[in-house]
Amino acid sequence: MNAALLLEGSMKMSRHMMSGLLAGAFAAMLATPAAAQTRYTFTRIADSTLFGELREPVALNDAGQVSFVTTLPSGVAGVFVGSGGAVTTVADNSGDFATFGFPGINGRGQVTFYGNKIVRSGFYSGPDGATPLIENHGAVEAFVGDIYSSPSGAFSASHAILRLPGFQQEIFVSNGGRPTRVADTSGLFGLLDLDPRVNAFGKVVFHGTRRDGSDGIFAGRGGALTTIAETSDTFAVFLDSPAINDRGQVLFQAFLSDGTHGLFLSSHEEISTVLNSTGAFFDFGRAPAINDRGQIAFEGMAGDLVGIFTGGDPVADRVIAVDDPLDGSTVSSFGGLAFDSALNNRGQLAFIVTLKDGRTGIYRADPIRGRHDDADADESARVGSSGTRAERE
Repeated sequence: MNAALLLEGSMKMSRHMMSGLLAGAFAAMLATPAAAQTRYTFTRIADSTLFGELREPVALNDAGQVSFVTTLPSGVAGVFVGSGGAVTTVADNSGDFATFGFPGINGRGQVTFYGNKIVRSGFYSGPDGATPLIENHGAVEAFVGDIYSSPSGAFSASHAILRLPGFQQEIFVSNGGRPTRVADTSGLFGLLDLDPRVNAFGKVVFHGTRRDGSDGIFAGRGGALTTIAETSDTFAVFLDSPAINDRGQVLFQAFLSDGTHGLFLSSHEEISTVLNSTGAFFDFGRAPAINDRGQIAFEGMAGDLVGIFTGGDPVADRVIAVDDPLDGSTVSSFGGLAFDSALNNRGQLAFIVTLKDGRTGIYRADPIRGRHDDADADESARVGSSGTRAERE
């Protein structure tokens, strides 16, 4: 096994890594709404009772469909999709694939995923991975990061290792056709984000470290790159997995020169602070999200409180947290990838959680709609309420 493949395996481990419809009785069980906080109801997508060893993370599109990877009690491993009723098998190891990595799902309902075949691996889309997005042949040697698919569009983006000396990398974007290289390490960059994000218009946002040691957040479609934010007197270090919505707003994490850190928003070429560690939260998780309404979501920690939140108030902005009631039990813990940018334009969120009764479950949080929705949405969009025009090519 070559060094790149060994690196692929070790990095995936360090990052934690029935075809058709299930029986009608199981579908009815899964559709049962779980216990809710006042702002949300919770829909069970799957739990470990029926679906075995559920893996983090999960993905969500604008239709409320959730994709996930698991090994069933029967020993069959695969990629599945559901929205609160019957669950459908996308691909499993009874066919060409031996193992699976993290999934995505785009706005067309097409599930994307990393798959490892006997002689080839790559990112694939659709039933049985019928559409290869990119595979490890030609210039591409291996994969380390995750696939991310726009929840409202057709594009997907990820990271690849190239078959060149010196651990050369690229970030690519694809909508099912030939992949487009957005950035690589042949020039300016020495290191690229393992988990870039993409919007419905194919614009990719990523964290990159330059060869001179400076770093920043960058965006592009395959031509010239735009610098969103970079090392300066204000910003010291940036984190992977920034988020981008279809309006072109970018939400990213960074450490400041004064030692504090937080979430920051780039909108209309201006950067503002959304949340920082001088407030209630001291941790903002791995992969925050922002939707077209300007709503944000992140897995955070505030004092002893661990959960998923949509703003800076640990009580008013809490979606779900440890010790909250859920699905006839109580939340026990969240893993590091329990929430992974899974917020859609309807304000729904998807996550995976461990319950105190021993189950692991995948749930979708559905906002309770009321007459104050528009006002609430305007308030939640305070991080970028000035923009109304959707981004175009």
